[in-house]
Amino acid sequence: MGGTHDRTFSSSSRDPLNPMSSSPERNTAFYVSGAISLVGLLLFFTALVSAAMNFDNFDGPPGSSMMQAIGLRGFAGIMLIVAGGAIRAFSARK
Repeated sequence: MGGTHDRTFSSSSRDPLNPMSSSPERNTAFYVSGAISLVGLLLFFTALVSAAMNFDNFDGPPGSSMMQAIGLRGFAGIMLIVAGGAIRAFSARK
């Protein structure tokens, strides 16, 4: 009546913490999401470095194209980080 549950993984079940035990499509999505997040981090940090290097050297008014480009690059980096994390979370599901 009160039997025990077997908690070992059989060859047919998938370990949710190991991406290598899932389908090839999910493995691809898992690693592509890491690349997307890495590109997002690079965009975000280059925007920070560009802003720091040009802190006193912004030519033009506050809405100048340089500031808009830096802001857009930072925002795009954050969006790619979020998208990569969402794809990774989806692909790591069982």
